Amino acid sequence: MCRQHDVAAIVVRQAINALKIEGLVEGGGGLGVFVAERFRRSPVPRRSRSWTVSVTS
Repeated sequence: MCRQHDVAAIVVRQAINALKIEGLVEGGGGLGVFVAERFRRSPVPRRSRSWTVSVTS
């Protein structure tokens, strides 16, 4: 994320911490940071390793 947005790691940590304080994300105890359950519209889908593209005209 740091490279992607060209920021220092502390900036990312501070942003995530601010989101945690607001209750928007939850820490997963070493598993990552996730959108807080109360803000989820539906279960988080797992990423598929294959893509299907449908083109209609």
